[in-house]
Amino acid sequence: MDKQLISALAPKNLDELLGQEHILGRDKPLSRLIESGSIPSVVITGPSGVGKTSFARIIADKFSLPFAGLNAATDFTTDKIRKTLRIAEDIYDKEGRRSIVFIDEIHRATRPKLELFLEEMDKNLIVIGVSTENPFYSLAPAFRSRSMLIKFVKLNKNAMFKLIDKAEKFLNSTILPDAKDLLIKISGGDARRLLNRINAASEIALTSKITVDDIVTEETADYDRKEGHYDTISAFIKSVRGTDPDSALLWLAKMLRGGEDPLFIARRLMILSVEDIAMANALASPVAESCYGIVKAVGMPEAEIALAYATIFLATSPKSNSSYKALGKAKAFIEAEGAVEVPGSLRQNPPKEAGNYRYPHNYPRHYVKNRYSPVDINFYEASEEGYEARIKRFLKELKK
Repeated sequence: MDKQLISALAPKNLDELLGQEHILGRDKPLSRLIESGSIPSVVITGPSGVGKTSFARIIADKFSLPFAGLNAATDFTTDKIRKTLRIAEDIYDKEGRRSIVFIDEIHRATRPKLELFLEEMDKNLIVIGVSTENPFYSLAPAFRSRSMLIKFVKLNKNAMFKLIDKAEKFLNSTILPDAKDLLIKISGGDARRLLNRINAASEIALTSKITVDDIVTEETADYDRKEGHYDTISAFIKSVRGTDPDSALLWLAKMLRGGEDPLFIARRLMILSVEDIAMANALASPVAESCYGIVKAVGMPEAEIALAYATIFLATSPKSNSSYKALGKAKAFIEAEGAVEVPGSLRQNPPKEAGNYRYPHNYPRHYVKNRYSPVDINFYEASEEGYEARIKRFLKELKK
């Protein structure tokens, strides 16, 4: 039944694609471009269940274009790509019709494989790539130059209410107001999740009226709200910064149960590793970066293990924000002083009157006093924590 509901309510045109009016409204440039028949290749980013795949299907149906689907994570082989391109070329030669190639999870595609599409994109091919991540930096520059990068967003309450109304009509049911509010809360702007919950509730309900008692709420009900999302990651980061691994694991578990993007958590741990630990534990940043790589490579559920490991490692590390503070002082100094000239002896081609630059490796301990800036400054103050205490002693000894 849920497949029937989802397929019955699938948008048939751009006007029915709810929640993306910021980019696909009738007065928007992209919509006008599409209506003119000039269909660009696009890469669409955005969360699940917001219409990325529906957009591609709508375009193909509207203009009766051949459609081929590929997944960059599962079936993106060179042979399959070349076969797809040959078919598109044959259709264009025989019928004069361009084809649409839909690439799911395009952020997982390697540059060499994406470059196979370039020649055909200039002639007979429209590529529509979708991703829940921003793939901008992973795409080959030549591919980016041939594509528009657009962003779809989670459905807002207005769009969700419209979708609920459509579901009520299709099911010939009535969803009570408090049940609608609960459905919107637990669906988190995901149309597919909303329709799945409505379908389940319609099967559970004893009458044509759906109540809150008919709704399955196995997720953490408040997590998908904006406040729940940001409040929980805030509590998580503050717990790691506060050297409380148990509280950090509590918030990590809540995020994972609520369906949080594991790469979002890993990115925040990378930021914390250089902002709040940094010099106090030289392994903090590599561990956080490794965690991100593992999460990206293996996906859920195994990615949870890497996140737990990195969380505990960073939470139990000594803390220091000395490098963060030092940069702030340096930026403030530059802002106040304006242009700071490079001393002559440090320039690539120093003038003769500047004096000689003394090469540190020619001296004991690979250190010699040189003048490295035009003013006496002291931005970096090493703490007494972890590895940084050793750095502090080292710098102090050198300056004796």
